[in-house]
Amino acid sequence: MNITSKEINLAKIYLEDRYVEALKTKKNKQVFDGSYFDRVYLRNPDLWNDKKDVYQQTKFRNLMAALPRLVYNRALDVGCGKGMLTLMLSKRVNDVVGIDFSKKAVGDARLQCKSSTNISIRHCDLLKMPAGEQYDLIVCSELLYYLARAKQEAACKILLNLLSVKGHLMTVAPLFWEDYGKALKESPDLSLLKSEVFEFPRHLPYRISVFEKLNT
Repeated sequence: MNITSKEINLAKIYLEDRYVEALKTKKNKQVFDGSYFDRVYLRNPDLWNDKKDVYQQTKFRNLMAALPRLVYNRALDVGCGKGMLTLMLSKRVNDVVGIDFSKKAVGDARLQCKSSTNISIRHCDLLKMPAGEQYDLIVCSELLYYLARAKQEAACKILLNLLSVKGHLMTVAPLFWEDYGKALKESPDLSLLKSEVFEFPRHLPYRISVFEKLNT
């Protein structure tokens, strides 16, 4: 794995600048809220260019290949965006729920997934997910590090509560922000099944990790 200290420092500086910008707005306790992403989506309707970007498509394929089971009963796609990954998950999951706190993203995701009868898209914040729901697969791709540090541990606890016993939790994040998942890695209720680093030209390396919830 070849990643320079310059790349790491630039990435950290970028994120810290975005933290400062978001915190100055004082709209809520999260670093990036739904209205922030609504504005971003309006400026760039094809945010992250999921359908055409080779990097994003390759990452999605790597994610799907990392799933330990061929079929799942119920999955939660946290921060589903415009629903591209949600749609891919629906091919291997009986019932998929995609959530996002951006109204614009949710509208686009519903449009993109409208022909799939096993997908439901909700305008919802992970931190406000109703208690009692259970999923045997939860995918949290490129999301947790957007939350303020004070909220990351709370988010990890919510993910644990939503995950059924023997269920799988998949996280995806760039290497420079790996401390975001400390609560997951140190949880006695989770076992790390796999962890793999992927590289792509002109992009920072990212890690795909898969945890299994233990019957404790």
